[in-house]
Amino acid sequence: MNFLNQSLCHIMESNLIKIEDFELNELYKSFPGVITSIKVNLDYSEECLFISDNCETYFGYTADELIKHWDSFLNNINGQDKDYFKTDLKAALKTTKRISSVGRFKTKDNEIKWLKFNANIIDYTTHYILQGVYIDITEEKTRELKEDKLKDSLILLARHSVVCKGNVKEIGKLCTQIISDTLEVSRSGFWLYHTTSISCDKLFIKATQQYTEGEILSETNFPDFFSVLRNEPCLIANDAQNSVLTKSLNEAYLIKNNIASLLFVPIIHNDVMIGVLSQEQVKTTRVWQKAEINFLFQVAELISFCFSLNERNLFEEEQKQKITELTNMVERLKSQIR
Repeated sequence: MNFLNQSLCHIMESNLIKIEDFELNELYKSFPGVITSIKVNLDYSEECLFISDNCETYFGYTADELIKHWDSFLNNINGQDKDYFKTDLKAALKTTKRISSVGRFKTKDNEIKWLKFNANIIDYTTHYILQGVYIDITEEKTRELKEDKLKDSLILLARHSVVCKGNVKEIGKLCTQIISDTLEVSRSGFWLYHTTSISCDKLFIKATQQYTEGEILSETNFPDFFSVLRNEPCLIANDAQNSVLTKSLNEAYLIKNNIASLLFVPIIHNDVMIGVLSQEQVKTTRVWQKAEINFLFQVAELISFCFSLNERNLFEEEQKQKITELTNMVERLKSQIR
């Protein structure tokens, strides 16, 4: 009877363990991260002791593949990020015994992901055990890097001699290339507004790294488009050829240039629209993001500032000319009196 009870207890315990393992694995699937336990030797070589089954969603590798081939997986980490991890680990060992590090990992499908690793560190003298979690922060990091790129481009533009000297003849060439490179847009244009028409001062084409100019769109041919252009603070057409805002440009401009998405941001100077910045994505449609639109408005403000400096330069030059003429006139009068 005792033997039977022991057997029954053993079976029940085994079943309970299976149920717990199943429930634990189900919990891992819903957890927003990969749970892991890593052995780190004193030379910073690593061995994966445990990793949750949901790792395949993050890395493309199964738990067994990662545990057996952890060294191979580590070779897919960006080299610079490996050094950052060692630096973070050394600092953590001296202070909180807890590490938080960020790195770029390559998945089985060669996709680059940004992962944040948070873990507690257990010191066993001969080695360390890191018990923690990998969290996918790719979307957050991508957004952060893009925002940094936008800021860097604005700083570059604001400090450029073309802007600082009020060189309005070169501002279109400068800003269109910076915008195209920053936003990775196919075509970026700077158009001057003439009440009943807009003329292309400069259009940068990213694929060829070349400029075109001179195209004119007139209100006579596109009255609906110009009505929108005057009344909308920003003209956004993700599907330009089908948008009610821009489809009137189809035959004359959009289809001819294979433009799928269009964005117009006005350039306001002294409370008057003096031009527009056009962004044109070819072949495939594009959803224009709020951060991109805000960036373009800031570029438009810098262009307006450039025009203000140009006006100041022209005024100062005019004043100098008047002073020179006045001085010459005084000298002539003096010579006549003598």
